[in-house]
Amino acid sequence: MDAGVLIPLAVFAGVVVIVGLVNFSGIRDREWQTLESIRRMEAEHNLRMAELDHQIERVKQEMK
Repeated sequence: MDAGVLIPLAVFAGVVVIVGLVNFSGIRDREWQTLESIRRMEAEHNLRMAELDHQIERVKQEMK
């Protein structure tokens, strides 16, 4: 291969690598946001479950 073909191919490969890195960064950011959202929902769920357990215990005590 001569330089007339090799240089454009190298530039194209460089562009592909840069675009891939940018896309990967965006995907990683969305993954992080999703994980934070899941953790927040899980914490809210655990809080609600604790409240319900407390209510169940209170009702059991009232029934005695």
